Amino acid sequence: MSFEPGNLLYVPNYQFPNGTSKPKYFLVISEFDGTLIIANLPTSQDYIPAHIDKVHGCMDYPDHSFNCYHFKANTIICSNGFFFTLNTYMYGEWVDTFELEKVNKIPDAIVKGSLNEHELLAIIECFKNSEKVKNKIKKRL
Repeated sequence: MSFEPGNLLYVPNYQFPNGTSKPKYFLVISEFDGTLIIANLPTSQDYIPAHIDKVHGCMDYPDHSFNCYHFKANTIICSNGFFFTLNTYMYGEWVDTFELEKVNKIPDAIVKGSLNEHELLAIIECFKNSEKVKNKIKKRL
């Protein structure tokens, strides 16, 4: 399977290293030399500190050691009209690299859509400027 930056992947039965499984989403942010930079496991789990206002987009607060990108529920984010029905968060510290060969072996991975260009660029800027994202990844964004 071919993946491009902005592809939102859905795995209906993602297997975690501990053996449990559940449906999960992944976002391909960038690709280089057969390696994908992926926002790992966007989640509906809200870890935003209570005093921070929740806005759609980048929420970067270095003084609180906090970074995430927030997809507001029911806001169209993909060119095909896809949106999350729950508030969904991607946390900077969960962005990682994955070998394309291994991603291709994930059974049942479905491309749910391709992020709107402005959304993808906003995510890249959010993570590129974050203290929570690993330096090796920021250099590739």
